[in-house]
Amino acid sequence: MTTKLIRLKPWSPLFLPYGAYDFDGRYSGTDIYPLKDMGIPTAELVPDSQRYFDIHHTEEDTFEKVNRRELLLGSTIMTQMIYMIDKNW
Repeated sequence: MTTKLIRLKPWSPLFLPYGAYDFDGRYSGTDIYPLKDMGIPTAELVPDSQRYFDIHHTEEDTFEKVNRRELLLGSTIMTQMIYMIDKNW
C-alpha cells in the first residue's frame, strides 16, 4: 500500500454509504487501472449492477440511458474526494 493510499484510508467510512469502498488498492476498475500502475491512489465506485452492467461498454451504453440518481451519486462522491484531497493533502 502506497503512502498516499495510507493517507486516504481513514476517509473510507465517509464514502462507504455511497458505494465507494475499495481503499485497499486492490482494484479500481479497468478504465482507470493505468493510474494505479503509475502509483496514483484509486478507489472503486460500485454502481448498482442491476441497472448498470447489462449495457456497460456495449453499443447500448449511451448517455441518455444513464440512471440520473446514480450519475448524481457518483459525481457527488468524486467531488467530495477531490475536495478532501485539496484541503487535506
